[in-house]
Amino acid sequence: MLGWLSCKKYTESLSRSLDKPLAAHEKPMHWFHWFICFSCRRFRKQLLIIERAVKQCRDEPELLEAAGADGLSEEARSEIRRCLEQELAGEN
Repeated sequence: MLGWLSCKKYTESLSRSLDKPLAAHEKPMHWFHWFICFSCRRFRKQLLIIERAVKQCRDEPELLEAAGADGLSEEARSEIRRCLEQELAGEN
């Protein structure tokens, strides 16, 4: 029988799963919680967006260099905002 996984436990183990895969017994509980909890689905989607962005910066260090010491340009900020809004709109 599946046990109930709280949102706190779900998000903690989801964050850990980025470094180490979930154990076989955890996967059904994760799937069930993800299926019924809109907030955790949104959290998972946001976490995956952040993970992709970090990997892209790691794989393409020139992106970080282009930002320079002054941070991101307003154009870059607008593009990031647009991409995030597009990603989040796709979850509905």
